[in-house]
Amino acid sequence: MQYFTSAFLRRSHLHSGVFDFAVTPNGKTVFFECNPSGQWADLDGRHGSVTRLFADGFESLLSS
Repeated sequence: MQYFTSAFLRRSHLHSGVFDFAVTPNGKTVFFECNPSGQWADLDGRHGSVTRLFADGFESLLSS
C-alpha cells in the first residue's frame, strides 16, 4: 500500500493527499480516489498526531 500511495503522489506531482480505499469481503483492497486537500484533522484523535506528521513532512520539503 505504501508503494502504491507514494508512486501515485509522485506521478501526480503531489506532496500529500488523503486516499480513499475499501476492503472487499474477500480481502481485496479497492482504490477510490486521492484528495489533495482532503480533510484529515479528525484523524488526530483516533490515530495519533497526523497534524505533526504533515508538519514534519512539509518542514522536510522546505529544508531540502
